[in-house]
Amino acid sequence: MKKWIRIGIALGLALALCPASVFGTAGDGSGQTDSSGQTGGSDQPDLRHTAVRYTVAPTYTVTIPETVTLGGTVEVSAQDVMVGKGEQLEVALTETSDPDGAFTVTSAEGAEIVYTVLLGQKPVPAGGTVLAVNPDFGDSGSVTLTFAVPENLVYAGDYTGSVTFTVRIGSADGEENAENQEVG
Repeated sequence: MKKWIRIGIALGLALALCPASVFGTAGDGSGQTDSSGQTGGSDQPDLRHTAVRYTVAPTYTVTIPETVTLGGTVEVSAQDVMVGKGEQLEVALTETSDPDGAFTVTSAEGAEIVYTVLLGQKPVPAGGTVLAVNPDFGDSGSVTLTFAVPENLVYAGDYTGSVTFTVRIGSADGEENAENQEVG
């Protein structure tokens, strides 16, 4: 019994070490014969090409605080930005709780305060881009927005409202957005 096991192992090793045969056609791969009866028509190797593909999905992390107190500031930031060539990540202040698009907060009694959002000293309009990160210049950026209280307050009370930030991938072709910077 041991003899048959040794013979089987030896045969298996011998077959494993034998070179494998590869079949193919010589020449141009056409399989046609020339006047001498030879297959193929060229001594050139038969070349085959394989397409190589890889997809890299856009990725980024944007941080926008959930709340802000009127009179305070918020930092909006983007890190690890990877978007397509010629594109940039943009963060815009796109909507408000006011149907007319003004930045407002309203009390339960219906009193309203119209406030301004500032990027540095510049007011940001509703729909305005506040941050653009172009990966040609780095993979992160941040801005500080001030939610300014107007001077002409009339009524006391608790006021609430909301703003919507939109994160989008846009074209990086504008000179204003050429580097990672505040946009306003």
